[in-house]
Amino acid sequence: MTLIKLNNNSISAVSALPSGIATGKVINSSRILYSSGTVTVDSASLTDTGIDHTYTGASTSNKLLHLIQCNWRKQTAGGSGGGVTIYANDSAISEISNIAGLGEWHQDGATGDIKGGSIHYMSPNIASTDAIKYSLYTRGSDFRLGNGTGYPLIWTILEIT
Repeated sequence: MTLIKLNNNSISAVSALPSGIATGKVINSSRILYSSGTVTVDSASLTDTGIDHTYTGASTSNKLLHLIQCNWRKQTAGGSGGGVTIYANDSAISEISNIAGLGEWHQDGATGDIKGGSIHYMSPNIASTDAIKYSLYTRGSDFRLGNGTGYPLIWTILEIT
């Protein structure tokens, strides 16, 4: 198969992708910036962090892509690793209801090192066209999610047709 390099003139002439490649377009987006401090969780059970992102979808046939960039650390040795997931209107999303949910991290020893990470979740559809409050839930032994100065948590939601 020969690869063809497109230039700016030929890109505008592309009218369709090859068959079998799903297409869609972003019809709306929303972003929150959490820079209020560090959320510390010391529980083996998922706990609401108080970090919420409310979004109203345009159509239940659309999908939502959640992109969350954050910093985390486990301050003490031992105990359970940190885990993060998303809840919708304070209920577990059945597709990701595992206690580790979308991400789980562990450090073997106590450390002050701040780690960076991202979490991505694409919903199969939007549950309702009413406003839905999405919340971050975490668990872990002295697990810290959030920021130091200049390291905010950024949560972007893209609605895709």
